[in-house]
Amino acid sequence: MSLKRRLITNIKLVVMVLLVATIINPLIPAMSAKARPSQLVYDMYEELVSFERQQLLVKINTSKVALLLNEMLHVNNTSRLSLLANNVSSLLNSLSSEYDSLYLIELAKIVSFIMILLVAIVLLYKYRRALAIRVWWFLHKDDIVVKPSSKKRVDTLQEYIVFLVIVLIVVAVIGVAQYVHITSASFTELLLLGKNNTLSDYPSIVPVGDNVTFTIAISNHLGYTGFYKILVKIDKGENNLSASSPAAVKVLREYYVIIPNSAQTIIKVPITFNQSSRYRLIFELWRYDTTRHDFVYDGIWVHKWVEIVKP
Repeated sequence: MSLKRRLITNIKLVVMVLLVATIINPLIPAMSAKARPSQLVYDMYEELVSFERQQLLVKINTSKVALLLNEMLHVNNTSRLSLLANNVSSLLNSLSSEYDSLYLIELAKIVSFIMILLVAIVLLYKYRRALAIRVWWFLHKDDIVVKPSSKKRVDTLQEYIVFLVIVLIVVAVIGVAQYVHITSASFTELLLLGKNNTLSDYPSIVPVGDNVTFTIAISNHLGYTGFYKILVKIDKGENNLSASSPAAVKVLREYYVIIPNSAQTIIKVPITFNQSSRYRLIFELWRYDTTRHDFVYDGIWVHKWVEIVKP
């Protein structure tokens, strides 16, 4: 093949690639996709989660650590990253010391409540007959008619002891119940919001070239601080969406966010379409798993159909 013919063939190949790329990617990003965070963020996050999962009896608020980690997500300067990482380590050490002190206090409380309960049980056993008589009399006093002279009173000291036993049992049960937590299912919620952050008025018809902003809300109910990756994808409906596997389409954007437990974060996704058609936007939520040291797909996604029309 001659040099001229090879040159013409290569030019045609380049033109075809550009045309295909334009068809596959009909979006002009209004904001470049965020690069993968520094390894320091992952290391500090795993240290935070390890601290949170080891907490017993008392929970320490770690939202300040999450704020610092979120700041690290958007820093590219190495020295600044190192400084923030040192701040995170110092804050975790301070929170760990605070936790140790509070843990000893709460442990002392539990021991006290248990001792009270044991004393109440011993007294209950010793004065069980007097307690039974008082309970029986309380339940049947309106049904029995007796002469005043024939009434048999329980010893006054025993009455006081019965009352004391009841009080001790109530105090001990209430005290111990404070440390009995019903474990609820851990989950993360992903919502697509419309205007004014409501579940309505979604953008559905958009002129070509106009900028449109989609809003997603992420609520963390994992029981510990969550580290999430949001993948923004697009297709025309030719792919089946499944909870078992992510959509096999090109990723347009990546967003990273760290959310404290029982907190919510709202992310704005601005997009400009440059071709008229009907598209499906897919927002997938990935969670960082500290055991796998990578993001995993839990089958959480939302999608929205958008009609792009010529102005």
